[in-house]
Amino acid sequence: MIGDVLLNTPVVRALRQHYPQSYLAYCTEPIAAQVLRGNPWLDDILIQPRPATWRQQLAMVARVRQQRFDLVIDLMGNPRSALLTLLSGARHRLAFARFPRSLCYNYLVARQPEIVDYTVLERLRLLAPLGIHTTDTALDMVYPNEVGTEVVAFLQAHGIKLLVVACNTASALALPAIRRAVKVPVMGVIEPGSRAAVEIADR
Repeated sequence: MIGDVLLNTPVVRALRQHYPQSYLAYCTEPIAAQVLRGNPWLDDILIQPRPATWRQQLAMVARVRQQRFDLVIDLMGNPRSALLTLLSGARHRLAFARFPRSLCYNYLVARQPEIVDYTVLERLRLLAPLGIHTTDTALDMVYPNEVGTEVVAFLQAHGIKLLVVACNTASALALPAIRRAVKVPVMGVIEPGSRAAVEIADR
């Protein structure tokens, strides 16, 4: 979930650049919301608990409707996000076409399964009906300096000799900063896999 939200940050940035005066909010779960804190392109983060009770879900629907959004974009396309989009009251509801969830939207973008795209590029295609065409896939991840300082202090206090960074989007993005911050060797497991994939592709 954290990786999915991080991969959506180029979409958020593209929307802000296209609609600089708009009010832009992102609805997500508590753990993924951490990735968006400090994001310069957002005005608000709407946090939906998970698991959420019916009362909490109804409260989120009420909050979204109260905002009177002109446009809601469903980047996740799961049953819960589709239903929230439908009940949002937004005049324009945009998502990838996927029956029967397509019934929840009034603007649809067809998926192109024959085209194997980087996930971010695929999600940026969702903005085409809005006249937004960009290939800027840089990810935005902002976190306070004190967070990094606390992590480094914790690791050094436990006397680690080698740090292995797990393979996911958030950790891959943070890898250069981690290497600068700690004084022990840092191994990113995403790099060997990437090199192997490139070698296979070149054959």
